[in-house]
Amino acid sequence: ENIQLQQRLERRKAETLALERIAKIASSDATPGRIYRQFAGEIKQLMDYHRLSFYLADVDADLLTCVYRQGLGVRRHQPFEPHRLSGSACELAIAEGQSYIVDDEHYSGDMACAELAGAQRLRSALVAPIDFEGKVIGAIMPQNKRPNAYTPLEQRLLEQAARLLGPRIANTELYARLSAKAQELSLARVLPDLIGSLEESPDALRRLGDALGKVADFDLLVIRLKCGDQRWIVRSILMCRPTANPDRALSRFLETLPGNQQWISKQPGEARSVLVPDLQAASGESFQEELLGFGFKSCLHVSLRSRSESFGVLSLYSRQPSGFDVSTRRTLEGLASHMAPVVQHAHLYREAQEQARRNQALSSIAQELAATTDIWAALNSACETMAGLLDASYLDVLVQEDGQITQKAGWRREQAGEGDWGEMVLSLERETGPLGRMVVGRSPERGRFSASEVQLAETFAGQVAAALEQFRYNSLQPKDSIGWESLGDLAHALRSPLAAIKGYCSALLQSDVTWPPELQREFLETIDEETDVLNVVIGELLAPTDGDAGVVRLDRVESTAQFLFDQAGRMMAEKSQSVPVEFRCPSDAPPLLVDSARIVQVISDLARCAGQTAGSGARVTVECSCQETQPEIVIGTGDMEVDGGADSNITGADKTDLAASPELRLPGLRLEEDLRVTICQSLLEAHGIRLEIGPWKGRPGLFRFLLPLAPARDPGVLAGA
Repeated sequence: ENIQLQQRLERRKAETLALERIAKIASSDATPGRIYRQFAGEIKQLMDYHRLSFYLADVDADLLTCVYRQGLGVRRHQPFEPHRLSGSACELAIAEGQSYIVDDEHYSGDMACAELAGAQRLRSALVAPIDFEGKVIGAIMPQNKRPNAYTPLEQRLLEQAARLLGPRIANTELYARLSAKAQELSLARVLPDLIGSLEESPDALRRLGDALGKVADFDLLVIRLKCGDQRWIVRSILMCRPTANPDRALSRFLETLPGNQQWISKQPGEARSVLVPDLQAASGESFQEELLGFGFKSCLHVSLRSRSESFGVLSLYSRQPSGFDVSTRRTLEGLASHMAPVVQHAHLYREAQEQARRNQALSSIAQELAATTDIWAALNSACETMAGLLDASYLDVLVQEDGQITQKAGWRREQAGEGDWGEMVLSLERETGPLGRMVVGRSPERGRFSASEVQLAETFAGQVAAALEQFRYNSLQPKDSIGWESLGDLAHALRSPLAAIKGYCSALLQSDVTWPPELQREFLETIDEETDVLNVVIGELLAPTDGDAGVVRLDRVESTAQFLFDQAGRMMAEKSQSVPVEFRCPSDAPPLLVDSARIVQVISDLARCAGQTAGSGARVTVECSCQETQPEIVIGTGDMEVDGGADSNITGADKTDLAASPELRLPGLRLEEDLRVTICQSLLEAHGIRLEIGPWKGRPGLFRFLLPLAPARDPGVLAGA
């Protein structure tokens, strides 16, 4: 009994001395690794083990990490992978705060210890939690090859040793957190500016990588910032270590990141961060699987978010398994919280600048289209400007003419090829109807169009449609007034000699004047009638110019060809002519938009010219043909028989038999030289119409011209009809 008592006392003394030494170790200023190593040596004096492991727990992150291991199967500088707090004996000790004895791994059942499995054939283990102020912060686990190697005595001793180590572990963790917080605060002053200047300054990424390298050890940095609905800014940098060689294949792969949709759209979800200790185990994500071929084994994704909206992802990749720990994760989450407001404000500022630039461009385009005289050149310039704003590969303006769509303007950087090309097709429409369409395309590497870009394209399409409508309106109605300065000067210059000729001829016709009999009188009658006709025409020409300094104004109203023919027939019936005139007009002739008085004057004057050219005994036909897109008026001489079919509407007023009179037109005189024809040409040009003057071989008629159609509207009463 004395011997046994002496042995117990000696053992108690050894245990007390070992615990005192452990207390001194825990209170020393040694590094954590040295403390773990010395602690393992003292535990060896208390119990036998073949391997000893230290674990630190992060209950908030639900992770358990082995920070030190000594004994069988341990390699120097071996990295340890974190585990989830569930299932094994060590993890149960963390969760419950109680120590456990694993007598034999082969028969442990639910208390199985995953750390015992392996080639070392470890059979038993003792797990003691490390707590501080009622909170479990880690665990100690000695392991042995022999089953049932540990008794409640060793369990009690290990619990006491763990309690002595608890304050030092807590202080070490607190110091590490404070140090990380200090680094975080120092980096928080420079990181926002670096992130905010990534788009403008590529060198900012290198400075960002150097700054983050102070708190994390990584090989690859990728940052993705969301700009709009679909557009992302993607930047990447490879942090080459002194012993690492640059990988050209990896460099080429990183160059493709800005256009890689799998990369730019992948986010860590709703979590603030995602730690992937083993990329090989996280299969199924293609953007990570591609990195496996370049030797990356772990990654850490940190979400950049403002309130609840994520607008960016900061990703770190390491070629070491479990290259990032919980403290690094926490530090980067804190940095992200500091970066987010600055990045968000920089993003909003860039958006405001971009919107101002777009508004200025739209204003310049509108002014250019409104002031241009060459609509197609202006549209080409506008398309180039808009394609730059939209980052488009091509922009085409297709105009509808005569039922067909043809490209009239546009700009192209490249032709559409294979792949998922983004394309917008916008209709060019106004109240008058469709005018065409606008097509905007973007290559796959530039991504799809965002909602703001679609809105910008729609605004530009509205400007193009308005310009096309104005151009089409101007082509039909070039101006409401035309200058007659040269023709007015000619009329004023002709009035004086014509008045003198008129007075002289009237004097010659008096009975007391002697002239050669018949020839002289016939000649004088011809001159007298010709001067009357010219005087009437000149009077009609000058009447509107008296109040507006030589400017004739057109009064455009809706009318019909039948109404114009009726008025021209009445006008010609009031004047004595020898040639009968026949008017032909189909019943389905469309409505016109003309100055009725001017067009009636043109028809009557050209019909008289045609009759005078044909000579006495001939007849004149004035026909409206609707076979083309616009009604065509043909004036000439031909057979007197009139087709009274269903497509004609001929009444007695359409046939005018004029009284006999001598030949007025001198033989050999060209129609272009006739003053009335010149006046008619000017009146038609005021309507945007060209007068064709014959005769032509194999084509009937002496005069041909088109009449402008009235805009489409609801049926109503036509003016003058």
